[in-house]
Amino acid sequence: EAVMRLGLGKSKPGRAKVGRSQRELYYKVVRSKVVSLAANFCGAVGCILANKLVFRRGFDLPLTMTLLGYSVVSVSIGANRLARGEKRESSFRQSPWRRVALIGLTALAPALANASLKHNSVGFTQLSKVLTTPCIAALERWRGIGAPLTNRRLFWLAVVHGGVLLASVADVTVTRLGAVLALLNVLVTARYKVDWSATCRELVKLHMHGAPGKPSPAIEVAALTDAVERTLPHATVCLLPLALALEGRRALALVRTMDAAGLLTVALAAALGALTSLTGYSVIGRLSALTHQILGQFKMCCLIFASRLLFAAPLNATQFLGAGMTMSAILAYTQATLDQRRRIDQALPLRDKLGELASPPPEAPHEDSRHPRPPNGHQLPPRTRHQTDRKSAVTFVA
Repeated sequence: EAVMRLGLGKSKPGRAKVGRSQRELYYKVVRSKVVSLAANFCGAVGCILANKLVFRRGFDLPLTMTLLGYSVVSVSIGANRLARGEKRESSFRQSPWRRVALIGLTALAPALANASLKHNSVGFTQLSKVLTTPCIAALERWRGIGAPLTNRRLFWLAVVHGGVLLASVADVTVTRLGAVLALLNVLVTARYKVDWSATCRELVKLHMHGAPGKPSPAIEVAALTDAVERTLPHATVCLLPLALALEGRRALALVRTMDAAGLLTVALAAALGALTSLTGYSVIGRLSALTHQILGQFKMCCLIFASRLLFAAPLNATQFLGAGMTMSAILAYTQATLDQRRRIDQALPLRDKLGELASPPPEAPHEDSRHPRPPNGHQLPPRTRHQTDRKSAVTFVA
């Protein structure tokens, strides 16, 4: 029995090491920004295709679909809090106006997007999203978020939207109500994404406790979780009376007459909407609102090809050319963004070194027979020639 216990004791560290490595790999995958981008891409494409199936069954209720997706996320947040068994206290203090604005924008933005898609064609909806990109870029520059756009990035952004115009020009039908909804969607979406990005950045600074350097993925995920828990349940409550007042009776009538396959399709669309919302917040909070907007254009091109393969949609050569040009330009824009970030990262250490030289730490005072320490109220001895030359050299280098 003693030998067996010793043997088990020797095998435990190995098992613990394997378990720890598996957990580290799991957290590394979950906290990866590339995984967030891929999950948002897959969730959004699946959500749009599922909503198309739901709309074909007559369940064309944009507010109700948004409410169902937010309800899934809110229930998940509540279950997570119960599993933790403790309340999450945060020292983050935000002005009431900004918090109410963020909650209202979170409730209205997806609902306006679904309403615009309902009253306009897919092509006009994508054309209206072209106006969202300059609005987001202007708001980010006004708030000082992210790196400035270089000429190379601006050029590829123009090519991206030129491809979107070519891909969407064949399917443009618009009504007066649809045009108003599309314009409101542009303004609300731009403000909504930029506010989410700014809030997440403020929470990241709070979780870092003033420490210098880049935040770790764990800190970014913790800040994002804090932002979602503070905002999304309240947005769900705000959206509930609006959805009940405008679409409540029709939603109940459709649910009563719908078969099991239709209810399953609605549930699938709600789950994919929840996944799209969570991963979208991750992309906006950990990267930027502009990145999320460009990812939306990439999803549009993939949906064009998917509609041809899955639904046999009639597409002409101009639409295929525009989709291909958009995807190629997005890849070139991504490369330009990575090059700019690499140059910024390479310039940071040199700037830090010059900053340290320009402001050297004060030397500890020492007793010397040639330069005795002066008492309080007396002047310090004059600066030596060595110290003067050192200051001149540092000034020249800076």
